[in-house]
Amino acid sequence: MRILLIGKFPPIEGGVSVKTFEFCLDALQRGHEVHFLTNSNEVENEYRQQFLNHDTTFMDSLLSGAAFHLYQTTPLDGYSQIPRSDCFFSKLFGIGSSILEHEDIDIIIGWYFEPYGLVASVLASLYSKPFILIHAGSDLGRLSRHPDLHHAYNWMVNNSTSFLTKPRSRELLVSTFPQISNTKKLRNRPGVPLPKYFTEKAPKLDINEYVDNADELFSGINDDELKRSLLSLNQKRFHPIGLTLGMYGKVGRRKGTFALLESLSTLASDGVEFSFIGLFGGKESILKEAIEIIEGNVMLAKRTWILPFVPPWRIPSYLNLCDITCFLENRFPISIHGPGIPFEVLTFGSCLVCSKEIADKSFIRANLIDRKTFVEITDPEDTEELPRRLNELLSNEHLVRSIAARGNRIAHHFNQELRKSPSLCEILEDLV
Repeated sequence: MRILLIGKFPPIEGGVSVKTFEFCLDALQRGHEVHFLTNSNEVENEYRQQFLNHDTTFMDSLLSGAAFHLYQTTPLDGYSQIPRSDCFFSKLFGIGSSILEHEDIDIIIGWYFEPYGLVASVLASLYSKPFILIHAGSDLGRLSRHPDLHHAYNWMVNNSTSFLTKPRSRELLVSTFPQISNTKKLRNRPGVPLPKYFTEKAPKLDINEYVDNADELFSGINDDELKRSLLSLNQKRFHPIGLTLGMYGKVGRRKGTFALLESLSTLASDGVEFSFIGLFGGKESILKEAIEIIEGNVMLAKRTWILPFVPPWRIPSYLNLCDITCFLENRFPISIHGPGIPFEVLTFGSCLVCSKEIADKSFIRANLIDRKTFVEITDPEDTEELPRRLNELLSNEHLVRSIAARGNRIAHHFNQELRKSPSLCEILEDLV
C-alpha cells in the first residue's frame, strides 16, 4: 500500500503523535510506503518535545529507507493576513494536493480532526481516494462541540470511507454524529502494544546531560522569570536522595500536578527523604505556578529537577530512574479520555500511583489492586490522602519494589496479548 497519513508527529507532545509514529514503524516493517504530512516543526514551544542531537539521529535511523517520506509545513515568515493565523489548513492542503498529483496513493488517513482529518477528507473527495478517519479524545469530546467546527466535521465524517474508534468512545461518537450509527463505516480501533523502539538501542535519559544543555533546552521559553527559575532548578548535578518520584506530561490542576507538588512540599518540610524528577510542559503561566510551589520550599527545590518534554523513546530510561511514578489526572472534562501513561509506568517497572478516576478507565482495571499492583488515590485533591499514601511508600522501599514487580508482570502479560491482536495496519490492509 502507498499511504498518505496526515496528522501529528514528533516533536509534537502527546499520545496522538506517539501513536502515529508507531503506526509508521509498523507499516514500514510490513512493507508499505508511507507519505507523512504534518506541521509538527511549527508546534509551539509549550508543547514541543526537546530533541538532543542523537534524538534526531535515532529517529532518522528508525525511519530510514526509500519507503518513508516526511513532508513538513513551513512558517509564513513575512507572509501575513488579517486576522492573524498560521494557515495550517491551506499549507497542508497545498502540500497534500502536490503529493497526490505526483504519487500513486492508495489510501489517505486523517488522524485527529483539526486540521488533519478535515484536510484529508477534502483531498480524498477531490482525488477520489479512500479516506480513513481516526479521532482522539479532545477533538471528539471538545472541539466537536463548537457549532462551526461541528458542521465541518459532520461533512468530514460523512465523506469518510471508514471511521476507527475505541469501544468506550462509541456512545459519544454516535451521539455527536448520529448518521454514522447504522453504517458499516464505523470500525473498532485496536489496542496498541508498547512500541518496539523501546529498546536498549534508544538514547538513554541522562539527567546530567539535560543539566549540561539546560540553556539550549529552555531557550524557547518566553517568560524570563520562568526561564531563570528552570535554569536554577537544573543547575545542580543529579545525585538522588532516598527514593525517586516522577511525573510526566502537561501541567495542570486536573492533571494532578499541583496536588503532587503541594504534597511533596509537605513531605519535604517534614524531613522525608526523596528526590523528584518532573518532565513538564504546557502553558507557561500554569508551569510558572507549579514552579513557584517548588521554589517556595527550599528543601523541595534542593531535591527537584524539572526537565522539558522529551521524545517518547527516552521515556523507558526515565521510568527506570523513578522508583515511584504518579499519574493523578482527576475531574477531567472529556469522559472518553484514556491516557496511556499508567500502562507505560507499569510496563517499565516503576511503582504506579494513580487516581481512581483513571484506573477505572483502564483496560486492565480488574488487575489493578491497591497496594498489590499499584497505589490508588481516591481523590488527589484530598490534602491528607495523597501525602499520607506517598509517605507510606517513601518509608517502605520493600513495599515499593514489590508493588512495582507485580504491576510489571501484569502489564507484560497484557502487552504480549496486544501483540497477538490485529494491528491498525492490518485492519487498514483489510479495508483496502
